[in-house]
Amino acid sequence: MDTPNADPALARKFGLGDAMLLMASLALTLVNLKASYWFVMVLVRAQFGWRMFQSLTHQRPWDFPGWTRSQVISQLAIDLLSTFLIALLSSVLLGLTLIQPLVRLRKPRPTLRAVVRQSGTAVCLGVILASLILTDLEWLAGIYLTFRPAFPVVSIGLLLWPLLGIRPWRLEASWVDRLGRAVGWGWIVVMAAASAETWLRELLP
Repeated sequence: MDTPNADPALARKFGLGDAMLLMASLALTLVNLKASYWFVMVLVRAQFGWRMFQSLTHQRPWDFPGWTRSQVISQLAIDLLSTFLIALLSSVLLGLTLIQPLVRLRKPRPTLRAVVRQSGTAVCLGVILASLILTDLEWLAGIYLTFRPAFPVVSIGLLLWPLLGIRPWRLEASWVDRLGRAVGWGWIVVMAAASAETWLRELLP
């Protein structure tokens, strides 16, 4: 639901140009998934996950010597998190994050000053900028940030997210701005899933 301070800018109807940009986003998603061998790994993990599920539900003899039931459950959770909430969702969000600002810049649109103050566009531009900064830190300074500190970051993000609905940020009652906000929530889910995966891996032998 949009807050009372929603931007009364011109409503943008979904057009052919928007459809082409979203198709480009889908193409980026598929290219990224193929490059990371996601389609191959999802079949392998599905078979391995089914074996774990059958062993946990006593449908077959215990197939994991040296592992406790809690460790097998942790591994099953790790596979689900890494396959879908991290690898798949992040690939989908990657394309949408890059495309949403381009969709927003298509006419009719508010003034550029109003565009950069819209919460959905601000989130996508913020993710792009943060990704560039992290990449520069890794390549130039050799600093690699893991997802270990992501729990407090996610918590802070959840607390600060409503601030994107108050001044100077604006909400627009349109599918374009809602898409950007959905992308923001999606990245929070990815970060939380990556943090949970890191924690679960510490429980394994």
